Amino acid sequence: MPADKTEFYKDIFSGDLDAATLTAEISLRVKDSHLVTGKTLIFLDEIQSCPQARTALKFFSIDKRYDVIASSSLLGLNYKDVSSYPVGYDVLR
Repeated sequence: MPADKTEFYKDIFSGDLDAATLTAEISLRVKDSHLVTGKTLIFLDEIQSCPQARTALKFFSIDKRYDVIASSSLLGLNYKDVSSYPVGYDVLR
């Protein structure tokens, strides 16, 4: 993916990290997206590239409207730049 496209998607996580704001940003930026509560899976690939996206995982977990999966091939290399880790939250329904 070209770097300019990566920055385009990173901008989704540049503001408030509450689930309502994030899903609104996703709906605006991801072409043809249609998020349906309880039926949509949000897949965040290569999440090590965006520390704010990693932090946002806990807000998605608290919100519980959407299932979220995060994938990373290099997460262990970039763990120090995260402001808050998504731990200590019940992710099971």
